[in-house]
Amino acid sequence: MARVRGRAGAVQAISSLFGLVPLPLLLGLLAQAVGLTAAMFVFFALAIALLGWLIS
Repeated sequence: MARVRGRAGAVQAISSLFGLVPLPLLLGLLAQAVGLTAAMFVFFALAIALLGWLIS
């Protein structure tokens, strides 16, 4: 993904979200509410959807 034409900086843009959005806190809160396995699946699905949207 780092070398996708027309999407220079996509990896850096995603990485910079960790400073703005407290993802570990959100994952922990979601895991307490629905369970760790379900929370990890939700985060995985959202990440794949976001990356797919950025690449296309």
